[in-house]
Amino acid sequence: MPKMVSGNLNAPVIMMAENIADSIRGRAPLPPDPQPYYIAGS
Repeated sequence: MPKMVSGNLNAPVIMMAENIADSIRGRAPLPPDPQPYYIAGS
């Protein structure tokens, strides 16, 4: 993970697992979809 996650880790871990599974199966990655997120202390 590039940054510290300040909430529940379930969703990011599932996302990374699906991404790795797609890579193993040889599927093309989805295009990036940048979303805003909260950074603690800013």
